[in-house]
Order: sequence, then structure tokens, then C-alpha cells
Amino acid sequence: MELKPPYKIDHLPIKELPMQIIISPLKEKYKPTGRPTREFSALKEDIKKNGLKVPILVRRVGDKERQFFKIKAGFISIIDGGHRFTACEELGKNVIRCRMMDRDYWHKINNHLDLSKF
Repeated sequence: MELKPPYKIDHLPIKELPMQIIISPLKEKYKPTGRPTREFSALKEDIKKNGLKVPILVRRVGDKERQFFKIKAGFISIIDGGHRFTACEELGKNVIRCRMMDRDYWHKINNHLDLSKF
């Protein structure tokens, strides 16, 4: 997802979060079969060799989502970086670098995204 001005993410804090609290209802889309294996393998190898260069973008799971997906409080959802997350997961990482987007900023952006192609 490319965020166009004025929606920037550089100001969002980078945190290291435990992998086990990060979820995505669409996690299956991030599996290597959803992307050419050669590209995913190259991404995974790069992360193994150089570490995760670009943090994934995440947000806290909201109350309605928690109820719908029957998720406990405290979980984090991936906005962008699913392939990076999966590569780190397959490499056995316990923590991952993330940019945390707050709920208000997420709703501001989400209300302006064209989601018709999804």
C-alpha cells in the first residue's frame, strides 16, 4: 500500500514487538505462494543477511475486530509488510521492527483509500 501525501509514516515511532502478538486475518495472502517464490526467497535471504531494513506497518486491533475474529485484547494487525513478516517468521525471529500507527491516523487514511481493487 503506497500512502500519498499528506499521509506520511516517517514520523511514526519504530518499536520492536514480539512476533506472537502480531496477527492478520488475511495472513494466508502473505504466504510465499501468493508471491513468486524467487522474489520471496530473495526477500527472506536479504533479511537473513542484512536484517529487516524497512519496519512493517501495524496498528492495534480494534474492539469490533476483536469481537468479530474472537481475538484477545493486545494484539496488533499488519497494515503493510506481510511478506516481510512471513519471512521473519520463517527465519525464526522472535521480535520484529514495526511502525505503530494510532487508531485516529489509521481511520483518517482508511477513509481516503480507494479499496475498490481489493
